Amino acid sequence: MTTRLAHHPLTLEPFTARLLTLSVGFLAAAIPIAAPQPAFAGLEFCNRTADGSTLSLALAYYNFGNIHRRFRKDGSTGLTITVNPRWTIRGWWEIPHNECITAATDRNPKLKYYYYYAHSQDTSYKDSGLYPLCGRKYSRFHIEYRLNSDNEPVQVLAFNSSSIKSVPVTSATDLEIACADLGYRLLPFNQLEVGENENYTHEIF
Repeated sequence: MTTRLAHHPLTLEPFTARLLTLSVGFLAAAIPIAAPQPAFAGLEFCNRTADGSTLSLALAYYNFGNIHRRFRKDGSTGLTITVNPRWTIRGWWEIPHNECITAATDRNPKLKYYYYYAHSQDTSYKDSGLYPLCGRKYSRFHIEYRLNSDNEPVQVLAFNSSSIKSVPVTSATDLEIACADLGYRLLPFNQLEVGENENYTHEIF
């Protein structure tokens, strides 16, 4: 079975063990790490697990980047350039039992898929999805995957409160190795298709 990371209108190539086809980008400046801030709109997660534990939630999504258009003298659109498209992976949001949190606000309507990973710190609940993405348990994190013009990964960046650490992605250093070199590991994220819904609630059982 082929496992894919998807976003709309683009779809990434098959997701292999080396993760060489995951397409990503980076932020130009460091963002202080506090409690993760909402990234998009109307995406809510509810903790409906049976054991009463608080869940920790990590969220990943494709960021289309900034679009710059150059116009001709007649006013028609000329060259269109997209700057810094990327994948963003962030955690953690805490979700008490039988409560809900909004992890995304101002959602880009073109974005049809999100990816999430949830676990309880007492290990009574842990998720197991099909989409391995860079992260770390029990500590807040912010990871960006940078793209090149051919939609291939070239860099993994880890943001903290005072600096950015990065590792290039090459034929000798795939995304799994780059993630480990930064002190992170791959977590098994789940795919969530939100479609064209302006608001979407996902219940975790």
